[in-house]
Amino acid sequence: MKSSAKSILKQAAVAESGQAKAIITKQPLKSQSEDETGNLWLKDGTLNPQTKLISPEEQLELKSVRQQIIDQAKKDAERLKQQGYQAGEAAGHKAGYQAGYQKGLSAGQQAAEKLTAQAEKNMQIAMTSAQTYVLERKKELMQFVIKMAETLVKKELDQDPTAINAILQPILLQMQQPEQLLIIRAHPRYHQQLERQMKLEKQKLPGFRYLILDDADKSAYQVSVESDEGLALFDLGQELERFLQQAEKKVI
Repeated sequence: MKSSAKSILKQAAVAESGQAKAIITKQPLKSQSEDETGNLWLKDGTLNPQTKLISPEEQLELKSVRQQIIDQAKKDAERLKQQGYQAGEAAGHKAGYQAGYQKGLSAGQQAAEKLTAQAEKNMQIAMTSAQTYVLERKKELMQFVIKMAETLVKKELDQDPTAINAILQPILLQMQQPEQLLIIRAHPRYHQQLERQMKLEKQKLPGFRYLILDDADKSAYQVSVESDEGLALFDLGQELERFLQQAEKKVI
């Protein structure tokens, strides 16, 4: 658990503009054709057999519901056609068999077409509802993953203050310069660890200067580094929220 949390912490980085950003590590996913796995339904209205959005069991259930709707529509259409034939025959005995038959047949066909159109509409509604359900479940899963990552990182920092180095190191690599003063603000609990780390950095870079300021207003999951080049901020909660928003945009 400790190693996985540190791998998350080590993704803090500073953009070329001088503004530091923390990037949460995300394993690259294999690119797949959108037609293969990204769509729940194909253009012809049939279920995509290669979709990964829902389980095979849910695919079978959706196929079954769709087929039931179509079968029922066909049965109702046939029933109405038969009623039209019967009505036409009855009317034909009174006012001409052929005229009555055609009138009844036309009425049955119109009713059948109307019922079929309604069945297709109901099927489209069911398809949309299924897609919405899958999307909501994926968002819930992402939120759960982000929450778990936040819990792991916080636990790591709470148990081992030296873990702050994983956050600070990428910022220092980007910002520290000879003869330049870095001002580091962090929660008081990290003062001793930061002092040890900065002494090591000073040995690597002659002329490197630093100032560590305890900031009780900062949480144990925040740190800032200021220099003549700019200001770098790290806030665990904000970084995870930013990652979640980007992930949700990709899902939509």
